[in-house]
Amino acid sequence: MKILVHAKAALLLASLLTGSGTAMPPGDGMRSSGASPKSVDLAGKISDDAKSFLADDGNQWTISNVAAVKGREGRNVVLQCRMDLEKRALHVLGIRQEQPQKARLGDSAFRR
Repeated sequence: MKILVHAKAALLLASLLTGSGTAMPPGDGMRSSGASPKSVDLAGKISDDAKSFLADDGNQWTISNVAAVKGREGRNVVLQCRMDLEKRALHVLGIRQEQPQKARLGDSAFRR
């Protein structure tokens, strides 16, 4: 009787160990460490040839979809993009003009 119970337990254990590898294919549910899953906003300047982007923090990035930034060469903008850290590239999702900060004389900083 004990041998039968031990045999069933060993068979169950063996089936669990061999079946666990087939439950999820390799790489499934894992994302690449270099690609950013969420979009980020980066402020900076687009180069004159529209192939690179210089962020305000001093980092240089290449733009993977140059057509998205055509017509904005040499301007300060805010890019909504996904970052690929391995290639140091940006995939542009959206673009907006950076608004310059204006001093408002009515602010408390200008009052005495």
